Amino acid sequence: MKQNFIGFIGLSIAIISGMSAVAQDLPMPSPESETEQMIGLAEAEISYYRPSMKGRTIFGDLVPYNEIWRTGANISPRLELSEDVTINGKAAPAGTYTILTIPGKEKWTIIISKQEELRGTGSYKQEEDLMRFDVMPVALATAVETFTMDFSDLTTNSANLNIYWEKTKVSFPIVHDYMEVALKNIDKALATANGAFSTYESAAEFYIDNNMEADKALELAKKSVDMKATFWNVYTLSRAYANKGMYAEAIKAAEQSMKLSEEAQYQPYVNMNKANIEAWSKM
Repeated sequence: MKQNFIGFIGLSIAIISGMSAVAQDLPMPSPESETEQMIGLAEAEISYYRPSMKGRTIFGDLVPYNEIWRTGANISPRLELSEDVTINGKAAPAGTYTILTIPGKEKWTIIISKQEELRGTGSYKQEEDLMRFDVMPVALATAVETFTMDFSDLTTNSANLNIYWEKTKVSFPIVHDYMEVALKNIDKALATANGAFSTYESAAEFYIDNNMEADKALELAKKSVDMKATFWNVYTLSRAYANKGMYAEAIKAAEQSMKLSEEAQYQPYVNMNKANIEAWSKM
């Protein structure tokens, strides 16, 4: 009996040890990756799984042409958007979407699905598509070993979302029309500024950069400088004057900003003021 009991204990230990070995962490052949990007005032995040070529032929073989593909490994890429945007010119409300593709030699079809998680194409429902559109693949000179997605070609309100693998790249634009949101943010910030001179300066700078509300931009820039004069908000004031065609006042403010820049030993603003004074002197 004692020997049987000891044998039972030994067997139990062996089973538990085996279970522990199975449960241990191991490297994933297609690890997960996440990439975030601010586009305008929208937060865009793509999460996806990254298989590697490992000597295989990918498109037209491992990934057949003209068939729907989950795009990557394990789970189809998830795209999260914090604000309403457009994708390839089509409206995409804030939310979470899945990206699938249909690769082809001459064109790829991009599918943005309202289904938030797809582990394969078997549960994909075309009636849940938010949109479909075609893009042209670009041939790469050098092969990309590991499936990659990223954002590039950033502007104030747009970015391209790219897919790379093997010697193929496809891209499509995401655009955020941030103006309405930005103006609401300015109104809210100004209402609660409580004497923060930088708040008035940043609002003035936004109006100047977007060529709008010239009178308001000048008013805000003056208010900021009246609270506290620094090389950077006096620089904004000079631009606000110039935006109104008041070049004598603009040059005077630029000279003050340049002096403050020199005292702060901040050469970039010295250079910018010099360039503006030269340009405005010819107006």
